[in-house]
Amino acid sequence: MAYFHIKLALYKMIPNILLFFIVVVNLCFSILPFVLLTALFTYDGITMGYFIKILFLIKVIFFFISFLFCVYIILDIIFGFSVLKERLKVKHYKLSLRYGRLLKKPFEEIKKTLHIQNIKLMVSSNSEVKSYIIASMGRGMVCLTTGLLDAVRLRTENDEEFQEVIKAIIVREAISLTRGDYFPQAILRINNKITGTTKSLISLFFKLLCAITALIPLIGEPFARILRLLNVFIEKTLSFVNNFLMLVYSIVMKILHRNSKIKLDTKTAEIVGGENVALALSLTQKPDFKIFSTKRNINKRIKAVKNVMKSNKEIKLKTVHRRIVGTIIILFVCLGYLGYDIKIWRIIEFMIEFVNKVT
Repeated sequence: MAYFHIKLALYKMIPNILLFFIVVVNLCFSILPFVLLTALFTYDGITMGYFIKILFLIKVIFFFISFLFCVYIILDIIFGFSVLKERLKVKHYKLSLRYGRLLKKPFEEIKKTLHIQNIKLMVSSNSEVKSYIIASMGRGMVCLTTGLLDAVRLRTENDEEFQEVIKAIIVREAISLTRGDYFPQAILRINNKITGTTKSLISLFFKLLCAITALIPLIGEPFARILRLLNVFIEKTLSFVNNFLMLVYSIVMKILHRNSKIKLDTKTAEIVGGENVALALSLTQKPDFKIFSTKRNINKRIKAVKNVMKSNKEIKLKTVHRRIVGTIIILFVCLGYLGYDIKIWRIIEFMIEFVNKVT
């Protein structure tokens, strides 16, 4: 039985680990131009030793990027760097003049029923019909857009029906939050931030190189044009690699978690009742008919939860981070093996010795 639970836990960690390595590969591609430049300066003929050097350099780069990325993820989850801008875009529900009074009752009932006190309800001034979560370790926010609130308000007959639908939406997001679903989102945000910064640095590098090259008489300007074209080619290639890797991850996740939405709906229905969840889905979700989309079978989701009875058992949601902590531990174990393979301690000793000589 214990083996089964361990196997299930590892299976649930696979998506996070997969996303981590996809992002690391993407970041490695981002600095590939600098690797090629280093390889050009160290070129001493096509020999097996030369390829071993390049392979070793790639391993070292992969190790350091993975290690720094792990550290950044841990700090981001704890302090919430990547969600800082998102937090500034939302406001506490009590500050909403239109919906503050209506949202108070369902949210207070949810906190009392589920025993959750560290989750806040926020409102975002956005016309898009959606609900989402903003989270880091130890704190979380369920955000409802004014577009969603307006849509539900228009399609419900009275305040009581509006509050029941909103309660179902909030509970669903709260469950998603306590499952740690924000972790992949945090990795993707970090990926976008780092790849954007890397592209800017590469662009700056080529601009400086072009400015210096243009000063060379006769051949300077034509060579600078070639460098500009090379810069454009590198940026387009990096964008293609990033989009391709994210597409692969998206397809894999939608295949693996094709029924995850139904499971989440069912869990929500056990708390607030199947009819309320079905009504919330019918008012806020529309099929988009994209391949592998979880919104294709919205009618199937409604049918699956419509008759689910509300549970009378006491339900307590705990913000559990075991899956996230387990993922980080596995990543550090993998990094430890890679570090042993490249004898990272020797590299660190060399770097310390080099710094001491310079200073």
